Amino acid sequence: MTETNGRVPLQNSAELVRTYSVVVNAITATVLNAQAGLDWLNAQPPDLEEVRRSLNTIANDGKRAGDAIVRLRALMKKVPTMDGAPILEPMALSWPK
Repeated sequence: MTETNGRVPLQNSAELVRTYSVVVNAITATVLNAQAGLDWLNAQPPDLEEVRRSLNTIANDGKRAGDAIVRLRALMKKVPTMDGAPILEPMALSWPK
């Protein structure tokens, strides 16, 4: 299907899902690294070098999520909507015969 009949081509739908996945993965990594940093601070004695690494990783994950959100916003501008929800082309989920 094409954009002319109100549907988004499959490649745009797949790119939307990939970009959303990058955001979710980056946010998940941020939470995990924050917990690791707290664990390193709670160690006796605290391992400040590991805390520093965790904070650097959190900063990088935040930048990665931010970049992906910018891409996601750009993709959403291309996606036709109905009542504020994107209209995406359905994908076949079965094996070809």
